[in-house]
Amino acid sequence: MTYSNILLPIDLEEPETQRKAFEVALHMAQNEGAKLHVMTVVPKSPSVRGYFPADFEQKASESADAELKAFVDAEAPDADIIDRTVAIGSIHREILRCAEQTKSDLIVMASHHPTVRDVLMSPHSIHIVTHAMQSVLVVRE
Repeated sequence: MTYSNILLPIDLEEPETQRKAFEVALHMAQNEGAKLHVMTVVPKSPSVRGYFPADFEQKASESADAELKAFVDAEAPDADIIDRTVAIGSIHREILRCAEQTKSDLIVMASHHPTVRDVLMSPHSIHIVTHAMQSVLVVRE
């Protein structure tokens, strides 16, 4: 099977766990002649909206975009097959929405080290694996 659009969600809070997935996704995109869509999500919490300044989401998005650009530039400074997206909202919903929007036929995700939280709450990756219309590759470190 060949892929034309590959989506790679990046968790900017855990860049070390993301590097291997980035490496795998970039390698696949280069070998397949595919476009690599790298994204991150700024979580939105409506319950605390009144506590933040009105421009908080815009500033958070700009900051996340700068971090994502720095991450991509550090990992693949010469790659011209990569585009970046920053979304604001529910992490798993925004990843699935971006996959649909970019017509991605593969989602590559990094696995995280399991924690007690993962036992108590379903991680976003499980939701994406079970709800994505695309194939999903979970890369372990």
